[in-house]
Amino acid sequence: MSAERPPPFIDRFMPGETIRFEVNAVLHESRSAFQQIQVLDLAGPGRALILDGEMQSAERDERLYHEALIQPALLSCADPGPRSVLILGGGEGASLREVLRHESVRRAVMVDLDRDVVEACREHLPGHHAGAFDDPRAELRFEDAAAFLTATGERFDAIIFDIIDPKEDGPACHLFREPFFETLRARLNPGGLLAIQYGPAFPPHLERAAAVLRRLRRGFEELRPGAVFVPSFHGSWGVALASSVALDLDPATLDRRIAARLPAPLFSLDGAGIAALLTAPRRLRELLLLD
Repeated sequence: MSAERPPPFIDRFMPGETIRFEVNAVLHESRSAFQQIQVLDLAGPGRALILDGEMQSAERDERLYHEALIQPALLSCADPGPRSVLILGGGEGASLREVLRHESVRRAVMVDLDRDVVEACREHLPGHHAGAFDDPRAELRFEDAAAFLTATGERFDAIIFDIIDPKEDGPACHLFREPFFETLRARLNPGGLLAIQYGPAFPPHLERAAAVLRRLRRGFEELRPGAVFVPSFHGSWGVALASSVALDLDPATLDRRIAARLPAPLFSLDGAGIAALLTAPRRLRELLLLD
């Protein structure tokens, strides 16, 4: 007799709406000091990280999200490219993987609160991290992001903000407010860039997204919000670049940098794709009064 199939994973998309995934196997399940951790093999999306019952990323399309968050920022850094990069969050190791694709990077510091998440992903999501945790340029730190940034005096060429969504009552809500954004700016080298995910970029979440972006804009002269469609997230996900200097998003320049800085083409983006990605949806531009 065949083994009984695990119960389905029910993703709570929004109030009154759920999405059901068939589960091939439960690869990991535990509770850390901070959250419930699951790594599930889903029938459609493949291996996926689930935290507190919410989808974080799935192997079928995680590259869409991680490329959109990481590559526009690093490719916008002046030649010859970034040397030092800080990643806040990113427990799967996929953001670290994308950062370390850049040969110019000499040091990548990843700060994640939950060691248990990283260890579960190291074992069960090898396609996400692709060995990045063991790269000699990588430094893993398991501590609170705000505490780390308060204590360190180090500056970085780029900071990647890959922390969980900015829910008003969520555990990371204080990290999406102006005092923390000011700290982030203070930890950037002159001309440095901040890349941030700001959660769902579709109704009914646009007002919350605009509120986060308005706070971010008060601390940075240049803000380029955009969105990327990720099927496993069931909609468009917000990503943005922020800097104290003007950004060069000329497609030809970006294509030249991709060819010169990366050992292989990107999974889904090129210069024109990055320029299009960093064009905010019309309604969000209206809420931000960018037009």
